[in-house]
Amino acid sequence: MEDRYTLLEKLRKRLVSLSIFSRAAEEIAALDKAMDLILEEQTTPDGKSSLEVCRSLRTQLSQCEASKVRISRTLADYEASKNHFKTLDHKKIGIVGGHPTDAKSLKAAFDSLCSEARVKFKETIGKSTPDHQTFREKYSDVDLLIVFTGFVGHSLTRHADMIEKEEGITVIRLEKMPSEYRSIMAEILCALKDS
Repeated sequence: MEDRYTLLEKLRKRLVSLSIFSRAAEEIAALDKAMDLILEEQTTPDGKSSLEVCRSLRTQLSQCEASKVRISRTLADYEASKNHFKTLDHKKIGIVGGHPTDAKSLKAAFDSLCSEARVKFKETIGKSTPDHQTFREKYSDVDLLIVFTGFVGHSLTRHADMIEKEEGITVIRLEKMPSEYRSIMAEILCALKDS
């Protein structure tokens, strides 16, 4: 059975092949031209006022434009989701420090960004500080390490600094989880694309 992304990709290609966007633009231009002609003549063959016809045409025009915008947004959202999926699928992200709600919020942000991507999280949240070897064994295979510096001691921050140098792992340092997730998610996506 085909996955959602394969089916959406087929739909996108089908819409492009149908030239739905260029046809919509042609329809909009034709409606605009018809309105201009009717306004010039002031009357229509069936006796309706030009104002009535123009209102009707404007309604059709706005519906056509709204449909075009909705389809464009849906395709743009799909394209973004597809790109996020490629970036996030099968990635391992380490989370060091922070409040347990920060880790939950971060996971929820990833899920809302692309719920189909299989992202694995490794966490160090608690009062004890592992030695560097234990820390290194736990995080040496992650693609990205997020450190909440406002909630960890200096020794965990040093462990993260050392693993960044030793393993070449990208480390993102945050004082705390921002209330607006978009900026941190954009930073994470950029870091994962570059890794």
